[in-house]
Amino acid sequence: MSVRLGFIGAGGIAGLHFTNFQQIPAAQVVAVFDVDLDASERAATRFPGCRVYPSASALIGDAPIDALYVCVPPYAHEDFESRASERGVALFVEKPIGLELGAARRAASVVESSGILNAAGYHWRYSPLVERARESLAGQTIAMAEGVWLGGLPGSRWWRTLRLSGGQVVEQTTHMVDLLRYFLGEVEEVYASGSSGLYPEVEGYDITDASSATLRFQSGAVGTILSSDLVPGYDVYAKLFARDRTVEIRSSSLKIVEASHVEEFAWRPQPSMHFVEDVAFIRAVETGDRSLIRSTVPDGLRTLEVSLAINRSIGSHDLVRLPLE
Repeated sequence: MSVRLGFIGAGGIAGLHFTNFQQIPAAQVVAVFDVDLDASERAATRFPGCRVYPSASALIGDAPIDALYVCVPPYAHEDFESRASERGVALFVEKPIGLELGAARRAASVVESSGILNAAGYHWRYSPLVERARESLAGQTIAMAEGVWLGGLPGSRWWRTLRLSGGQVVEQTTHMVDLLRYFLGEVEEVYASGSSGLYPEVEGYDITDASSATLRFQSGAVGTILSSDLVPGYDVYAKLFARDRTVEIRSSSLKIVEASHVEEFAWRPQPSMHFVEDVAFIRAVETGDRSLIRSTVPDGLRTLEVSLAINRSIGSHDLVRLPLE
């Protein structure tokens, strides 16, 4: 069967999904809305028969879709998830699932209670290297973890403003927050600090340039999350430490270090993690097999809460306990 897809948001990350769906025979993009009409029209030209809708409400209410992708910036979330839940279509929400915690909690609650098939866009969970790492650590107690996201300053103007993006932790490093949760479970305490002031010439820039967060997990494990947008190039990874075993996960490599043995795995992500994620979602919609989904909207809410707790601790200089009030 074909899975008919609607998109709210046609720029940025949506473009990756569009490219994937041009290579997935079962996926049929039939409806798109973006506040930028040109972006909507460019997207529609990629898919024969795709219609541009005048509003998100019109698309959710009228488009002949089986599933809805929500691919908007953090600040632009409205009640898309609730409306999709009311209609009963499957739902994919790109990370982060929102920016305001109360609204995100309400959306996740409606999605969960509706029973619709749903996913959050934490694509690292779909990497075969992550699965191999989980196999390696099965039965092991992870005592410590490190998540790192280092890169440069993205070009989107909204990304540079805290009230629009949530800053680097919420908009980018959230992937490493999620990955540590995937291995270690839930976080109970966060303490974080940040530095700023090295982009004085960038208009509207009010986020931290660099931050360090210490996490304590309910399991008793501890972790650190490091972020910076000052770094030329791109360096993103997670390290997990068990007794006599260290596991380092990167986008295209995995290293498992033991006292007398080192295993290394390389993966040239073709297809990409995003592609594997999209194939899994389409297949889940086709078959109803929810085991194919590795991150749901309610689970994405828990990652958002930890990400926001890091920001709260940076701002208050205090220890923050979860769940947030």
